Amino acid sequence: MYLRTTKRRNADGSTVQYFQLAENVWDPEKGHAVARVVHSFGRADELDRSALQRLAKSILRVFASEEALAAEPGVRILGAWHYGVVHVVESFWRELGIDRILRDQLAQARIRQPLERALLALVTQRVHRPASKLACHEHWLPDEAFFPGAEGLALHHLYRALDFLEAHKETLEREVFFRTTDLFNVDVDLIFYDTTSLHFEIDDEDRSPSRATGSLAPSATSRCAGAATRRTVAATRRRSSSASPSRATACRCARGSSRARPPT
Repeated sequence: MYLRTTKRRNADGSTVQYFQLAENVWDPEKGHAVARVVHSFGRADELDRSALQRLAKSILRVFASEEALAAEPGVRILGAWHYGVVHVVESFWRELGIDRILRDQLAQARIRQPLERALLALVTQRVHRPASKLACHEHWLPDEAFFPGAEGLALHHLYRALDFLEAHKETLEREVFFRTTDLFNVDVDLIFYDTTSLHFEIDDEDRSPSRATGSLAPSATSRCAGAATRRTVAATRRRSSSASPSRATACRCARGSSRARPPT
């Protein structure tokens, strides 16, 4: 559909202009498309232009904000970037105190490079559109997201930020843990441990179960080798504040190793 303008010449020589909402439809008899008037707005000199503008704005509501803005007279869009995901992630980042913890560790190490912003950029990219660190620097930061401070981030900052995080992760985990328990006033009853990228090995070989008892010999232990291919969760429940938690470990046996059967 489109806004169609028609003109009519009067007997006195004056010209009257009309606005119509029209669409092109195929006329099989004529063999070509013809204009079909959907609605007539009347004479242009008698038209309520404010009503027509309200109609146009109501139509633009179904489009993206940058498209609606581009439809405004005198406005030319130079670029548009995502900011919602950056705002949400950075709000959680500050609420948990991660920015303060990282800045304190950077100050103690006398590092002036923007590694805190680099880590925030990597986390935000992982939430929004996961990709490599190179893609984060070359595509996500300049083209997809509005990230304050991105102009000061170089590619080597992203790589060095991960080295810094590895060296100070225990301090960060401890501070975030206490911050979270204090913020939400919760007790830790269940701990989830992700072993996706871990594997477990022992030196003893597998042994077949005893035919008499169906149990393994004392020195026989199942061997778990190779990286785990599925997410395994080990949970420990704290029975009291003084009692040490019991340990539960789950692992997946490697292909080709024998599986132990519980005694019958």
